[in-house]
Amino acid sequence: MNHDFISENRIDMTDYSNSNTDIHTSKYTLNESFPAHWHDHYEFEYYIKGKGCQIINGSSFPIVPGTLCIFSPTDFHEIIVEEPLEMLKFEYQESDIDPLVSSLFAGFPTGSPIHLDENNVLLFNHLFYSAILTAEMYPDSPYGKTVIRKLVESVILNTINRFAGDNIGIEFPPSMQFGDIQGVLAYIHKNFTNHITLKEVAKNTHFSPQYLCKLFHQKMGISFKEYITNLQMNYASKLLINTDQSVTDICYKSGFGSFPNFTRKFKKFYSISPSDYRKANRSLKGKSKHKKEDSK
Repeated sequence: MNHDFISENRIDMTDYSNSNTDIHTSKYTLNESFPAHWHDHYEFEYYIKGKGCQIINGSSFPIVPGTLCIFSPTDFHEIIVEEPLEMLKFEYQESDIDPLVSSLFAGFPTGSPIHLDENNVLLFNHLFYSAILTAEMYPDSPYGKTVIRKLVESVILNTINRFAGDNIGIEFPPSMQFGDIQGVLAYIHKNFTNHITLKEVAKNTHFSPQYLCKLFHQKMGISFKEYITNLQMNYASKLLINTDQSVTDICYKSGFGSFPNFTRKFKKFYSISPSDYRKANRSLKGKSKHKKEDSK
């Protein structure tokens, strides 16, 4: 993987230079801590050896064998290594998997590690290893790509089925088709920080703006603008908590074209200014850290 963490802390799918498939799979050992970063894609990390912690969106979680971590394109995370961490992992973009699977997973709460019990460890071991071995045995093969995609989709569906609980209750009519909106969602998630417009998205996904506006609301239940704003606010809030970048820089890095517009929308969304949001959440993080230290 090639990446410059000095200039930015985002990892793109294109950084996985050794990947011969659209979905990247690997078995990886992390011997040193890894700095805070985010991705333009989804990432599943399944830990099989070692000890450490993940700092995800400002909160710290222990990592031990049997821990499954799932990150969306708006999750920040930092890996702290106490003992070398061995993991099985895969990365994908929404356009890489079946549209229905992707749409079902859209409501899953990412960002909090899942600790698997014995039965789930056996299942997830099998699925992850099968995907990794398939990639090694059939590089650049259409057969290999198809099998990997199905195995990854199986991991996603089993994750939803076993761990969603009451956090997700999405039911889709059998007649509803998501394929026509999936390319739009993939483009949005990759470019929402670039101040994109409905007209730009429509042009790049071969829809007319009028039709896309209607289609998006029909499929997603909210307007195009609301969807973009939700992504931008989620990302901006995590930058405020997890970085020391100025509020002005965060404004533009989150995809807003003007600072007044950003602060106005942020106050409406969170009922507090960006600066006060940062102070409040960092104060909570500090209290949480002190409690953990006092309990040792």
